[in-house]
Amino acid sequence: ISLGDLANCVKEDESGDIACLRKVGDWIDILLMGNHEHPYVSRTRISSYIPVFNGFHYSAYVAEELNRIEEMGSLRPAYLRGDLLISHAGWDRDMHPFISTAQEASQALTEALRDEGWTHRYFGGIGQSRGGYTKHGGILWEDFNDIRSAFPQLVGHTVGSTIRYKSNIICLDTGGGKYGRPTAITI
Repeated sequence: ISLGDLANCVKEDESGDIACLRKVGDWIDILLMGNHEHPYVSRTRISSYIPVFNGFHYSAYVAEELNRIEEMGSLRPAYLRGDLLISHAGWDRDMHPFISTAQEASQALTEALRDEGWTHRYFGGIGQSRGGYTKHGGILWEDFNDIRSAFPQLVGHTVGSTIRYKSNIICLDTGGGKYGRPTAITI
């Protein structure tokens, strides 16, 4: 399982992004949608209602790889393992006030994706810590320092120099492999 952001999308040379994305289906079974992949999910066009990050560079080749991964059924918003929700940035309790378990959050994400696609607020909300207008971000944009959860989670997204823990949440994002640190987990 990759915690997302396999596509860096910030340089003119997308060969590294494509090489990483081609690992999905090879030695990565599931790519969890990250905020770096998110601008591509509107079927190869950047949409005004799907946020992009500073420095985003669109690549048709990266879009083709992400379409391939989505068609394989390997691009997902989250992965549920027992009582543990694994996602790119995490489920904050403000995303839905009545959801209190990982199973309920996983179901809500599945339904949101089925009913509204990747444009649902669960995926596109950007919190204030990331320059957005809501207190807490969606599952692709929440900042580890802000996330609050009633259930155990494993997340990435918020770069730090070490693996971090708080309450019932573990953050494994240590630079997306840029610093020789882990980029995927095995369950």
